Amino acid sequence: MDISTLPVVMAFFAITVVTAVWWVLKRRHQHGLFRRHGIPGPRPDLLDGNWAQLKEDRIEVMERWIKEY
Repeated sequence: MDISTLPVVMAFFAITVVTAVWWVLKRRHQHGLFRRHGIPGPRPDLLDGNWAQLKEDRIEVMERWIKEY
């Protein structure tokens, strides 16, 4: 790697890390809306929320959530 390309690579890496951290913090904030308002419920995953749970029988999953929460 040429020395002149090192700052460009480092800047790209820094921007990528900052963007990833910003996205994770924003996503956690979005997923915490109900919890901040005191509404109980299942904890969502970082990437797809509760979508993986809802891929099963949705009615059954919602009935289970109603009983649990």
